[in-house]
Amino acid sequence: MTKNTTIKAISLATVIAVTTAFSSTAFAHDLSDADQNVAAASHQNSISKNKARNLVKSLLKRDYSNYGYKTNKARKIGDNWVVTIKDRTKTIAKASVDTKTGNIHVQSN
Repeated sequence: MTKNTTIKAISLATVIAVTTAFSSTAFAHDLSDADQNVAAASHQNSISKNKARNLVKSLLKRDYSNYGYKTNKARKIGDNWVVTIKDRTKTIAKASVDTKTGNIHVQSN
């Protein structure tokens, strides 16, 4: 490559880099009106079945690690995932996980 070709290639690469940088920052800006507020609650987060079981498992590990409790199955009732908590032979409690907030409510049998 000659010196002139090298300078042209570097200049072209610089122009492409600057153009890309400006176009990506333009997309990053919020295009909505400043006085239009969107409530945080309008964003829908939904807890999946596996996420609900994992939340209950982590609760059992943290608070009841010496008892040998296990999560068995999860089913959806309304807006909650209901996860059964079992000892070796019997169901001892049911944990209800809210699909919107992830809050866990444990109900013993």
